[in-house]
Amino acid sequence: MTESYEWTAARDDAVARFNGELPHAETEAAIIEVFEQRPVVVLRAIQEVGESVSRGQARSGWAVLKARLQGALEPLREATVEGNDRELAVRKAGRWLANAGLYCDREEEVVDALYGLGDEAYLAPFSGDEKLREDLLILWREHRLVGSQVEAEADARIKRQVEALRRVASGEVVRKREPEVVETPAQDVTAPAEAGAVEGWSAG
Repeated sequence: MTESYEWTAARDDAVARFNGELPHAETEAAIIEVFEQRPVVVLRAIQEVGESVSRGQARSGWAVLKARLQGALEPLREATVEGNDRELAVRKAGRWLANAGLYCDREEEVVDALYGLGDEAYLAPFSGDEKLREDLLILWREHRLVGSQVEAEADARIKRQVEALRRVASGEVVRKREPEVVETPAQDVTAPAEAGAVEGWSAG
């Protein structure tokens, strides 16, 4: 018996995983086109993108999902099976983009890292797959938005710390001294004698 899949259920799951984000009509149409022929691929991609959204590594889950599914119906991709060297390399590259590649400023740095001679050159054996390269760069741009924000916040925090140290060094900020407490002698609070009162004298 062939298992059936419904797009409405998959869509609802994606909306929940993407923090309530709804897809644009064009984006949804492109994803449905893939879903109608390769539903398992779409469902797996929804789960993976949802994990990126929950970790704050993707701003628009639908945009990342669409980018991941581009070219999924091409013969080369259809022949790819889970667990082979190519898919493993793609997964490693995706993790690198999420953890380190988001801090790369330029596309050239990403390409050199993933296709060069270093330890992260997971995609060097697949350098001829231009579509794969385009997809990964689209994913990198999504991650880069998060990386840029983290870097901006770090720069602002360092600037505040440097400015605080500068003000202390220049004497602009002086530690407040506690006010001195001056002790005064106790005052005689005895009430004065009433007028006309003389010791040992009484009227009568």
